[in-house]
Formats: sequence, structure tokens, C-alpha cells
Amino acid sequence: MKKIITSLLLVLLISLTKNSYAGEGLFKIAPEIGFSYHNITSEYGGSSGRGWALSWGVEGGYGLTEQLDVVLRVNYASLDSVKYKNARVTGDTGTLEESFRDIILGLGVKYHFDSGSEWVPYLGGGLDIHWLSFTDRNLLNDAGYRLQRAANKDEFTFGFNIGGGILYRINESFSIGLDPRFDYVFGSNGFYGFTIPLIFTYTF
Repeated sequence: MKKIITSLLLVLLISLTKNSYAGEGLFKIAPEIGFSYHNITSEYGGSSGRGWALSWGVEGGYGLTEQLDVVLRVNYASLDSVKYKNARVTGDTGTLEESFRDIILGLGVKYHFDSGSEWVPYLGGGLDIHWLSFTDRNLLNDAGYRLQRAANKDEFTFGFNIGGGILYRINESFSIGLDPRFDYVFGSNGFYGFTIPLIFTYTF
């Protein structure tokens, strides 16, 4: 009896993994977690601030066709320390250190290619709204003395993203993949970044 049940479960599993990628008229929900690299322009001049951050969020999708999805995503990333050398603040020049936060609301599309296998490559892109927050931590001159603090700032601005990735279909409902993206953000602290998340997709 156990052998029969095991055989039936194996047949069911194999049949599920052979189903095609869910398409037109279906919804998807996809949490993601990964890392993002930011190259941030200082509004005070000097060099750009750079750093890696933990990035996480969730993406919702709807199949317009068998291969084309419209997607809405929310992401969050923060850096505890971003340093800008040769920044000039309130008449003083030195190294400005800030903490940084980016909350993203984006709308875009993804086009999935029919590979004939469980591996599904895709391309995507879209427009984003960014809620940026910069909090001053230190401004040190070249001798290491602390100078007058810069003002903290919140800013709403726009950007865009392009990217692509690959999914592996575990079954007709679940898939896992990599979803790398290039982001460009406008505004007084305009910057570009790369996000490399692991994404888990549930289709229903």
C-alpha cells in the first residue's frame, strides 16, 4: 500500500512540474529578498556615496497574455552609513556621513519567453516612485574635527528600472528565481543602483 501511495505522489509531482507557466488572466504574488548597490550623488558636491544594502519587498502581477504580465511592486532598502568625501556644507568642506533609506512603489511589465522547459527567462522594466530619506550623522574636516551638521531631508522623486531574470517552475503554482534590476533615480541626490533579489512566486 505504501508503495502505491508513494508512486501516486511521484506521478502527481511530475505532472505538476510539467504544467506550463501560468499566463493570461492569472494573478501572482511574489515576495523577494536580496541585496542592492547604490551609487548616490551628493547635493553638496564631492564624491558619490556608495554601498550595499539589504533589500526586500513584494511584487504582485496579473497576466495580460500567456507571456506578458503587468506588475506592481513595493521595495525597501536602507544604508546605515553613506560617506561623501570633499562635501561642502555650510561653508565647511570635509567628509559627510549620512544614513539612507529608499521606499519604492513601482509599476511595470514582464515578458516571459517560452523556453520549452521548467526554466523561464524574462525581461522587464517600469516606472518607480521613490520616497528617499537622508539623515546626517557626521561632517568631519580633513583633520578629523566635527563640523556643523547638515540638514536631514526627505524627498519624493521618480525613477525607472530595467532588468531581466530567470525562474524555475517547481509546479504550476510555485516558482523561484533571480530578478536582477538596474534602477535610476532622479532628484537632488540622483543615483543609480543594482538590485539582485531572490524571488518566490505563487500563481493563483
